[in-house]
Amino acid sequence: MPEWRSIAAIIAMLAMMEVMGLGYDQMFKMGMVWIDQSVDLDTPLGRMPVAWFVSIDSAAIVAATTGVITLWQWQASRGRSSTESTKIAIGGALNSIGVAIIAVGATLAESGKVSIAFPVLAFAFTGSGFAWYWAAWLALVSRYSPAKIAARMMAGAYLCVFFGQITSGYIATFYETMSPALFWAFNAGVCVAGTAAFYVFGPTLTRVLTAEEHQAAPIPNASLPIA
Repeated sequence: MPEWRSIAAIIAMLAMMEVMGLGYDQMFKMGMVWIDQSVDLDTPLGRMPVAWFVSIDSAAIVAATTGVITLWQWQASRGRSSTESTKIAIGGALNSIGVAIIAVGATLAESGKVSIAFPVLAFAFTGSGFAWYWAAWLALVSRYSPAKIAARMMAGAYLCVFFGQITSGYIATFYETMSPALFWAFNAGVCVAGTAAFYVFGPTLTRVLTAEEHQAAPIPNASLPIA
């Protein structure tokens, strides 16, 4: 069955998506613990609750989504649209920067609590990255999935969230046995690895999906001239 090549390519991308997004998932687990323990939350308006940092992520996603849609439309109008794999890689890079900011903050926090700017910037970057790669990921699965199982493939696209949450939860168990700086450096490295994998292998897998899409496209019947 030729459509199995499309399914295999999407599954390979799903695996890379999971690795790339592990740091993002970790922000909502041990990220909250690290902020509570290592960040100076006092502001001129009072102490900022730890839970409010989740809202920064949401605000970044909304703002970035508006921006990236405008950018993609502008690129499309000039015939310079980026592929879905490129968009996902860009999102992964932004996500990696966000997690790396936490790693830097954790290193500095070894000598005392750090500025609130570290988690604010981190959540801004990871939220923006999510806006880049999640919409592109769903678009990729929707476009290239075999028509007969498209609905199931779209449901399967969310498996990267399911497996990512389980894996990041397991990684979180090492927080108490590692220094915070090493823990977050490891998570940043995992994000970079997933992003690099998408950058290297994404274009090849996209070409496989495009070739399968063209083969599956119906050939229009040639109409004979009527005398």
